[in-house]
This record gives sequence, structure tokens and C-alpha cells, in this order.
Amino acid sequence: MIYWDNLLTRGRGSPIWLPEPTSVNDWFRRHGVSIGDVGLLLPTGGFLFLFNICYPREHEINSGGVPDSFVPLGNSLDPRFISKTSEQPGYSITSSLVKKRLRPGLRFKSHGKEGAILALPSGMYSEDLFATRDFRDYIVQHIVSWYRYIIHDRRCQIENGDVRVVTGFSKTSQWGVAAFSESSLPIRLRLQPKNRGQYLHVWEYTGSCDTRSGPPLSSETRGSTMASNQCVFLRTLNATFCPEAWYKLKQNNFKKGITNAMNDVEFKRNLPIMTYGVQNAEVSQPHFMGESKFQEFSYAIPNVPSAMVSIDLA
Repeated sequence: MIYWDNLLTRGRGSPIWLPEPTSVNDWFRRHGVSIGDVGLLLPTGGFLFLFNICYPREHEINSGGVPDSFVPLGNSLDPRFISKTSEQPGYSITSSLVKKRLRPGLRFKSHGKEGAILALPSGMYSEDLFATRDFRDYIVQHIVSWYRYIIHDRRCQIENGDVRVVTGFSKTSQWGVAAFSESSLPIRLRLQPKNRGQYLHVWEYTGSCDTRSGPPLSSETRGSTMASNQCVFLRTLNATFCPEAWYKLKQNNFKKGITNAMNDVEFKRNLPIMTYGVQNAEVSQPHFMGESKFQEFSYAIPNVPSAMVSIDLA
């Protein structure tokens, strides 16, 4: 996807083409993504919320169901371990060949053959959990039951590595996204305020572009303060089994007890700090502000198949 490919390297995490919360869960629709959410990134560019590991099964956020053996991760949202940052209204994030024009407003110009733009009329708010060891240990203990639940109970067709646990997010109340490719002429775009209609902002542009803006106004939100529940970037822990373990689990259809015959766990953490490199880049020493920091952990945990769990920007 052009939007994903062009903004992934900007070091903010996974770019979300569909920022609006679309779950049937009332809590999720009101608040949007939260730290501890378990879900899937969809091919369409959205996030499919399933459940949250930081709240009990009786909490409203988990009203859609949780795995049978679910036990929440206690004391996991200690504010001492969560960083909070914000960006001013009018902020934007673009691919390298897209330039924000000096004229007032959110105006852009590109001479590249392809590019992507995230325009934020109301700015952006971010939260990140930087103490993730408890999350990593918890995932190792429960990841098999999550795959079983998602495949059998939630009827999702997923592959190895698809399940993600949110450790950070960037949200806003108003946004515009744009992507273009195979352009032979300069592209000019402007996110224009609009006083009437379904949206507060609309794109005006020359050339061929895919654009979206939001959120759409409803009778409940029109004329009121809009909630910052629109997710534009996600940062996650992603669980991936080694090929042999994945094959065994699939052969046995993720039946309960299948992990009893399996042994060691390899555990790898790939922690990007403001990463501007590409996914799975290898570096020998920790680097900051431009590259990735990698650390490896090995565990011997019984009854869990060999697995790799990593934090990345995908």
C-alpha cells in the first residue's frame, strides 16, 4: 500500500489509512485505540480491535469477548511508565519528496512519482508504554490461546505474526490522508476547511490522488467538541512463532493442550526509538534518532512453542 510504504519510514509506527474507530464495541468507538489493545492490522489500512489485556473481562472495553483462559495483566498502566507527547494544530507528516508549502494552511507539493501525506488540522496526541517487559512475558504465556480464540471464536483467517498488542498510539480529532503514485507531473494538494456538509475538511488537488478526510460529522458530534479518538499511527508488540512451531499448531488446529509437547522459547525484542530505518534492518550497536535499537532475550518456558515476539513499526 502506497500510504503505508511511504510513511512507515518516518519513525512513528504503523500508518493507519482508516483512522476512525469502526468496532461495534461502544467503548472503542468512543475512545479509540488504547495501550493493551489486541487486534489485527487490516489490508484496507484499519485496525481491527479484539480485546484489551489491561482490563478485566467484565470491563466495557472487553464486552465483545475474551479468550477462555483470559486473566488481565495487572498494574500494567502505571503512569510512571507511559510517555505523553503532542503536536500543535496544523502539523503534518509526509514522505520525503512531499514538501509543505510556505503559504498559510495545509498545502503540499510533490515532484516525486509517489508519495503520502498525513495532515492534522487539530494536531496530534501520543502515548507510549516504554516499560514493556511485563507485556513481553505476558504475551509468551498467552499467545497460543489468543490465536486459538481469534481463529475459532472470532472466525478470523490470520497468518503467523498477524496478532498485535498496542504499546503506543498517536490520535487526533481531525485528519486528512492522501497518497499518489505513478505521477509524471507535480502534485499539489490542500486540505481545505469546510463549513457545510459531512466533513470539516476536504482535499483539493491537481493530478491523480487517493484522499480521505475525517471524521465524518454526525448528529451527535456536530457543534460539539470532537474527541481525539482517531488513530493515525500504532506502535505494537507483534508475536511470531518460528516456522516449525507454527506448522505444528496449524496441523493440530490450535487445539487446547497442543503446546504441552513443545519446549523452549526464543524471545526477540526489536525496539525502535524514533526509527527512520526500514523494518528488520540490522544494526550492531544501539542507535537513536534515525536508526533502530535491537536487543535479544532468550527464555526457557515450558508448554509454549518456540516463538519470536518483536516490537517493530509494521
